[in-house]
Amino acid sequence: MGYVLTVILLGANMPTSVYGLYRTEFGFTPTIQTLIYGVYVAGLVPALLFFGPLSDALGRRTVLLAALALSVVGTLVLAFADATVWLFVGRVAQGIAVGAASAAGSAALVEQEPKFDHRRAALVSTVTGALGGALGPLVSGAIAQYLPQPLRLPYLIFLVAFIPALIVLLLLPRIGDVTRPKRFFQMPHVPATIRETFWLSSLAVALSWGAVGLFQSVVPSWMTSLLNIDNLLLGGGAAALVMICSVIAQLGGSRMDPRASVTVGLGILALGMIGLLVVDLVPSLALLGAITVVVGAGHGLAFAGGMKRVNAAARTHARESHGGVLAAFFTVSYAGLAIPSIIAGIAITIQGMQTAIIELSIVGTLLCLAVMGFNLRGAREPSTHAVILSQVKFLSRFYIDGFILGIIIAGVLGSVFPVSGTAESILNWATKIAIGFLFLLYGARLSPQEAWKGVKHWRLHTVVLAATFVLFPLIGLALRFLSPTLISDDLYTGLLYMCLVPSTVQSSIAFTSIAKGNVAGAIVSASFSNLIGVFVTPLLVVLLMNTTGQATVDFSSILDIVVQLLIPFIVGQLIRPLVIGWLQKYAEPTKYVDRGSIILVVFAAFSESMKEGIWSTVTIWQIVILTIVCCLILALVLGVTAFAGRKLGFDLPDQIVIIFCGSKKSLATGLPMAAVLFAGQPVGLIVLPLMIFHQIQLIVCAAMAQRFANRDPVSVS
Repeated sequence: MGYVLTVILLGANMPTSVYGLYRTEFGFTPTIQTLIYGVYVAGLVPALLFFGPLSDALGRRTVLLAALALSVVGTLVLAFADATVWLFVGRVAQGIAVGAASAAGSAALVEQEPKFDHRRAALVSTVTGALGGALGPLVSGAIAQYLPQPLRLPYLIFLVAFIPALIVLLLLPRIGDVTRPKRFFQMPHVPATIRETFWLSSLAVALSWGAVGLFQSVVPSWMTSLLNIDNLLLGGGAAALVMICSVIAQLGGSRMDPRASVTVGLGILALGMIGLLVVDLVPSLALLGAITVVVGAGHGLAFAGGMKRVNAAARTHARESHGGVLAAFFTVSYAGLAIPSIIAGIAITIQGMQTAIIELSIVGTLLCLAVMGFNLRGAREPSTHAVILSQVKFLSRFYIDGFILGIIIAGVLGSVFPVSGTAESILNWATKIAIGFLFLLYGARLSPQEAWKGVKHWRLHTVVLAATFVLFPLIGLALRFLSPTLISDDLYTGLLYMCLVPSTVQSSIAFTSIAKGNVAGAIVSASFSNLIGVFVTPLLVVLLMNTTGQATVDFSSILDIVVQLLIPFIVGQLIRPLVIGWLQKYAEPTKYVDRGSIILVVFAAFSESMKEGIWSTVTIWQIVILTIVCCLILALVLGVTAFAGRKLGFDLPDQIVIIFCGSKKSLATGLPMAAVLFAGQPVGLIVLPLMIFHQIQLIVCAAMAQRFANRDPVSVS
């Protein structure tokens, strides 16, 4: 049965690789191209409404034989089409075939499963469907690229695959003793008992198919215009890769709770939609491939999870209407496949490819996040909610909180919508004011008395400061050989700058606490590092950057450091006795002021970098190398601090302080400081290593803190 579904879906996806050839042959617009792609839903939806319930009454085999015959008809029409109208006819025929096969075939898989394992049946249904979607573009692209008659031969060769499918259907046994509806042609009905599950699942799947639809209808042409690639196999490869990754994700997540699978899948899809914006700004085949993998994985998890939920609900609570429920499910799902593609074609025709991709990516991201939120809030049953939390909990170790997400979004928006003219002047002044106010708050919050209390434990704090302001800078200087062979000069500047910023406060203390270390020592070490870092980091930048030729920190930059960083910080220290009570009372609102200021700095930095054309000088491989280097730096520092803590005779709680406080770099301090230190230079690129390192350090140290926490309590006392 899985083979039959694969063949029918394979045939429906074969035109994907040759839409560009059809467009050249018949001279139609992008709107017509996406209409041809999506029009098969005009046949698919009525087929679902008709054949789904009909299969409950007449049997699955009869409906599946009709679907196979219609698929053959559609294939022949496309093979011999000599005008645009025949492309529409062929696609409609394929749509009817897919619609008839989807509901009847999925229900047949459940009924043929010996133990009525609806999860396994749903997995087979979704995997075989996705496999057909992957093979279609590859088969047609390879044949069209390397054999003659590219608009005819792929279909004629494909007809051979229908013979085994016909044999499978003729041997398919009938199901006995199954309750059937009294009416032959009932509209699909979703019983009230499963309606909430149905809509939460189907809307998520519709969004996942919408993302895939873009890769099947628009991305191959987008690759041609953006990357100057005219190989049909490569064009079809993007559409195929997204479905291959979908299959892998479905297999890998087969044991996930269905609701958790849907929720995680939507989150991954949102990241993929953001990635399309990045590819549009930084054209790269490798980066497009990576984003394709992300979208495919998100689709696989969302589709498989949604299918499992609907199948389980229908089988348990609405068995007599199983075919009708699945027909309604696939109606919503395939509407999601067609509608975004048609909208994309219209937008491309009117606004151009780049603007359309940007708009669709942003809208897609927001919709994925919205439906993901509904799925999380829809978990009313305590047991189900607990399952979701337990299965999604593993994502927390990646520590991507709202602040980090805000920074990423600000960077993307700054790159997509760079400001200029009057708006740029206003943004520059707003950024300067925000940085000054930010360091005023830093000064008011940091307690000099708390820092000086730690003088009696001077050995511990000296080791932490040595790691932060000696070990890290030496590593940064030693990596000079990377530029310009492996990474650009600007990225190396950022790498060296990352090694000069002070340690972070909040996460150092938090991880020390989780690891059952010396929390008091961590508070003093991290606070003292930030306190002197306001002065030491600019000094190190002036000394090391100028001598290595990696940046120009002139008198005007030094003046900006004094005005925007040092004076506000000192003023904050002076007024601390007057405002500390108020700051502690309203800690939550002022935290958002802090983070909002940093996000504004990131937006301004990336906007300036985009306006100057900086991102066009960076390749995806440089980003990969930079990420690997950041991982190696963190590993080296963690190893050295752990070794030093043991060799210098510190007990385990103090060793934990040295490890966590000595290996961190502060994003909150480093980002605004960079905007002042490197004014007029590509700040967006310079802060990129710090942003990457910050995320890596959170992931690694969260895992390490948990391992320390799981040790025998006696050993950490």
